[in-house]
Amino acid sequence: MQSKQFSQVLVIALLASAGFSSGLAHALSPTPNPTVQPSYPSWDNAAVYNGGQRVTYNGAVYEARWWTQGNNPAESGEWGPWKLVSGVQITPTPSPSPTPSTLVTESLTTTRPTMGGTCSKPSPSNWQVGQQINAGEVVSVGGGLSSNGGMIVFKAIVAHLSSALNKPQVNSTSVTYDSAIWQSGTWNIPPCPPPTPTPSAPPVNQAPSISFSTAQSVSCQTPFWLNANASDSDGSVAKVEFYIDNNLVGSKTSAPYELTVNNSNGCSSIGSKKTMYAIATDNLGLQTRSATVTVTIISDVLPTPSPTPGLSYAAWNATVAYTTGQRVSYNGRAFEAKWWTQGQTPNAADQWGPWKDLGLIANATPSPTPTITSSPSPTPSTTPSGPAVVSSVQVTTWKNGAKGAYSLVHDDYCSMYYANDPYIKIIDPELSKRGLVASFGMITSNCSDQHWAAAKEFMSRGHEIVNHSRSHPNPYIPDASLEAEITGATADMAAKLDGYKPSYFIWPGDVASTKAIDFIKAQPNFIGGRATHLVDGSGPNNAVDYTTMPAGVNPANFDNPYRVKWDLFTADGKWSLYPMGSEILNLHIDAAISQGGWATRTSHSVDTGYYEVIPLDRYIKHLDYAKAKVDSGELWMDTPSNVIKYRYAREHCRVIAPASTQFAAIAFDTSSAECKKYATPITLQVKAIYQGGGLSALQNGKALPVRKAENETYYVTADPLAGSVSFAYYLP
Repeated sequence: MQSKQFSQVLVIALLASAGFSSGLAHALSPTPNPTVQPSYPSWDNAAVYNGGQRVTYNGAVYEARWWTQGNNPAESGEWGPWKLVSGVQITPTPSPSPTPSTLVTESLTTTRPTMGGTCSKPSPSNWQVGQQINAGEVVSVGGGLSSNGGMIVFKAIVAHLSSALNKPQVNSTSVTYDSAIWQSGTWNIPPCPPPTPTPSAPPVNQAPSISFSTAQSVSCQTPFWLNANASDSDGSVAKVEFYIDNNLVGSKTSAPYELTVNNSNGCSSIGSKKTMYAIATDNLGLQTRSATVTVTIISDVLPTPSPTPGLSYAAWNATVAYTTGQRVSYNGRAFEAKWWTQGQTPNAADQWGPWKDLGLIANATPSPTPTITSSPSPTPSTTPSGPAVVSSVQVTTWKNGAKGAYSLVHDDYCSMYYANDPYIKIIDPELSKRGLVASFGMITSNCSDQHWAAAKEFMSRGHEIVNHSRSHPNPYIPDASLEAEITGATADMAAKLDGYKPSYFIWPGDVASTKAIDFIKAQPNFIGGRATHLVDGSGPNNAVDYTTMPAGVNPANFDNPYRVKWDLFTADGKWSLYPMGSEILNLHIDAAISQGGWATRTSHSVDTGYYEVIPLDRYIKHLDYAKAKVDSGELWMDTPSNVIKYRYAREHCRVIAPASTQFAAIAFDTSSAECKKYATPITLQVKAIYQGGGLSALQNGKALPVRKAENETYYVTADPLAGSVSFAYYLP
């Protein structure tokens, strides 16, 4: 121990002798160098920082946790993008930023210029922070629709680097932006629908509409009837004037617009032709002239019936039972039994009785009237007043004397699984429940056996199956595929529907070329088709020419059954003729009635489906509306083929009325090929001479339904090919 202490003393002594003090014993530990503070850039509000990058702010060092821009490090907080590395965090008291004088806030309903958005242009880019935006560039910030449904966008007025400070803002009711940097505008939302031509604004006063009709041949002495239907969509009809050979013969100032006139030239004009028309004048003096009708003057001398050749018929016997077809003689006339009869006296005036009058028997001696001892046959509830009681007859514009016609067409049948197919489960039952009919456009290659079986049921209830092509090419049938798509679908129907061939065609996409339309016209089974947009062969890629949109109501005497106009159903009505938000289904019926024309409705499924489905409640209300109009006599609802047939049957199956003031029968001229092609039951408007009773009609031994109207007029529907129609008047 002493030796160790000595050694220490010796060392100290030596150090002391060398001039070092005892305190320098601590100098043996090294003195540390001062710490060098790393150099970091100052935080820049406009710079972009990634995770790990460091900056200085207010004397403190911060490190970015992740990508950030514009976030003040001192305001980051525990969960913000910056963490404090060294120094003391000093949170500055933010002074309120002055609102730029160019900052603008506008309502979404403010009118804005359109900045693009057609189907051929790309959508605007989305605004992003840190993006170099050029002057004139259009961006969207998401959300917000203008009053016309377009997306709110912004166009840069000056080039700039986007940041949180110059970003335009859009909320649910307004937009806010710096008007020195941005201009607000509207961009249409794609996909764009086919352009629908905007209906031209109605003129200050629309002309009235008028249709005119009369008999196609009139007696040289018997008064005949002139009839007009006139209306004015924006006012009222002040008067209707009737002209014969350009001479005014009378006028009416209120409905019904009917006039009875005489042939002033008498029978000296037999065989001559007269031109007749009517002019409607509205309450503001605007006039419309009807189409001209040419009428033939015929003789009013009744032909003398030729006696039946002197055949040998047994005299009628009240005790003999006669069966259908057996003939007898009675009072110099021959009769044939219509059905089993016994004890009922043959009577030429009894059109409802069991005997058919065959005419006079040459050199016959009248038979005495026998005393009938058998039980009397039932007698009609009305008493015949005698023959020759009708003064005029004409064919009505639409069946049953309706003011307008309507066809409901459901496209794309067979496009849905049969087990829950609304065409089968909803559409057909709802129509049939009301006694209404519609058409079903069939895509034949999609049809299952169950679809074909249901189609037969549809047809049995009066619905029409129409050709909608074999595979529904999109957007339209190429010319090279016409044979396969159209004729092929017709062949499918003939094979599956017991030889049935459709007579009406509806084009996929409502688009076709002129060649395609000519192809339909050349097919012997088709009598019409729905009108299309036309393919513009002169444009690029055969573009569709939507300026040819064939929407509207067909006039009563439409002249091209292969371009039948229509109105398309969409849920919001965006491509309809009628205002969006209105009940376009019912308005199309109203248009047919008011214009006296034919309206067709293009529609698809109901309640469920893949394209523009009619909601079930709207569909049911629409059918109820149509049914009410049918029941009131205003509307005739039928299939397109039946309407086309009627329009041409009333033109080509001409009525031949005897030249008599009080005739009892009429016939039809069925000699033309057009009459035979289109022949279908047509409605006759008959005017009776007498008042207070009723009229009956008989055709080929069968009674025809008769509906009484005003002013002793009656509606009778008869088949032109079924023979002449005879009338009888009954007293009450």
